[in-house]
Amino acid sequence: MKKIFISEKMSIHSAMDRLQKTGEQCLIVVDKNKALLGTITDGDIRRAILNKTEISSSIKKIYRKKCVFLSKKNYNQNSALKLLKIKDIHLIPIVGKNRKVIDYISIQKLNLISKKPKIDTKVIVMAGGAGTRLKPLTNVLPKPLIPIGDKTVIEKIIDVFYQYHIKKFIISINFKSKIIKSFFNELKPKYKYEFLEEKIPLGTAGCLAHLRDKKRIDYVITNCDTLIKFDCYEFFKHHKVNKNDITILVSSKEFKIPYGLCKINKKGNLESIVEKPSSHHLVNTGIYIVNNQIFKLIPKNKFFNFIDLILIAKKNKKKISIFPISESSWFDTGQWDQYLEAKKNYDKKT
Repeated sequence: MKKIFISEKMSIHSAMDRLQKTGEQCLIVVDKNKALLGTITDGDIRRAILNKTEISSSIKKIYRKKCVFLSKKNYNQNSALKLLKIKDIHLIPIVGKNRKVIDYISIQKLNLISKKPKIDTKVIVMAGGAGTRLKPLTNVLPKPLIPIGDKTVIEKIIDVFYQYHIKKFIISINFKSKIIKSFFNELKPKYKYEFLEEKIPLGTAGCLAHLRDKKRIDYVITNCDTLIKFDCYEFFKHHKVNKNDITILVSSKEFKIPYGLCKINKKGNLESIVEKPSSHHLVNTGIYIVNNQIFKLIPKNKFFNFIDLILIAKKNKKKISIFPISESSWFDTGQWDQYLEAKKNYDKKT
């Protein structure tokens, strides 16, 4: 139970990681005596970040001090379950004397989480890249087919979305396309798939020009080197509720400088040395939800990257937002160190 307890001094960045590691969607904020101070959810954190709160700052100003809780004296599981449903919350702390948290009840703890809700969309997997950062491995295999545990990267990626009952996938291909086609023909998956083949490399967005349609469709688009664990339903709901044209899945990430940082004054004299400082930023994971009307901004049969599309969409005053997740939620398998780390983690499970 200690993992679900956090201090109000904890940073937003650390709280996001803790949420990911516990598997809960809510944490309990306590003082040094384990007395209840409040709760904080993944939604509270997302709203704070969208309101430009620094992820390196503490949760003190954003957690819910007025939270639902039950005392040991009047607690029973049936009434707690009703309260979870009525209040539409994921967790309720149970307190004893002096508001000390002695237990909690949650949807996750009671294993009451049903199947993932259905998302009515298609997923586009951008699998046409040459994977130059993974050479010499990609001299033999295309990047989507490199192994992670008992499956390939592209299978792992598709599995994340398939659990939300998404059964239609569009796979853009170019480099070693015949190998990828042969793999899927032999795999014979349960979901439907089609290939969007580039005759020449068109960048990370160029091929999307061929998906223009009069009917509005919100596609999920993912790189083929991003292994990720996140709530895709909440991601999609955020996009729809806010009527975004593009929603970018971003991750909090800590960057450390492995040296002492020297600060000088206007005269060039040393003021101080900060030893191995770190900073927190929100980085693009390479996963998006995009209204297909945006594809009209992409020139046909020309090399065009997704960042170019975002910049042009912004220039055209399209609505672009973000959906933040924790640093521990994803691996960029397109880089050797991240690929080896992801492989090690998945190998442990198999």
